[in-house]
Amino acid sequence: MYRYSSNQSGDLAESIVSADIIKRGYVPLLPTSHGHIYDILVERNHPKFGPPTFETIQVKCVRGGCVHTSTRPQGNFERVSVNGKPRNSTFYADYCIAWIAGVDTSSEKIYYYPLEVYRQYERINVKKIEPTDFGCRDVPSSRQPQTPDDTTAPVEESQGLF
Repeated sequence: MYRYSSNQSGDLAESIVSADIIKRGYVPLLPTSHGHIYDILVERNHPKFGPPTFETIQVKCVRGGCVHTSTRPQGNFERVSVNGKPRNSTFYADYCIAWIAGVDTSSEKIYYYPLEVYRQYERINVKKIEPTDFGCRDVPSSRQPQTPDDTTAPVEESQGLF
C-alpha cells in the first residue's frame, strides 16, 4: 500500500517508461535504491566487439503541462524542518543524466528530452518544446533462423573459454 500519492504516481510513471523502452527493443535496468540520481539505465547499443553503451533516464510526471528538470524548481522549495533552511535542489543536467522522460500518467503519453535539450530549461512546456524520438531497434523473432551471436567476440578453439 502506498503511503503517499507522489510515490504511487512516480512508480506508475517509471513503469510506463520501462514498458515503452521494452516495446522499443531495449532493456531497462532499474536501480535497487530510490536514492540514485537516475530512475532507469538503458542498454542502448551492444556492438559486435566491445562493451555495451548505457544511458541514464530520469522519469518525471507531467504537471500543469510541464516537465521539471530538477528535484525542486527555483522558488518552489520545501524546508528541512519548521523554519529550517531550504532543501537542496538537484539539477539533473549537472549529473549528465542522458534523458528526461516526462510522463502524463492519465494518457500514458511519454515526452523524451535529451540532455542537450533539457539542460536549457528549468521546466519544459510539453506543448511548446517538441519531444525527441528515443528511437527503436529491431528485435528478431525467435522463430527466424539466427546468425551467430554478434554480441560476443569469436573464441578460437585453442583459446578455450577460461
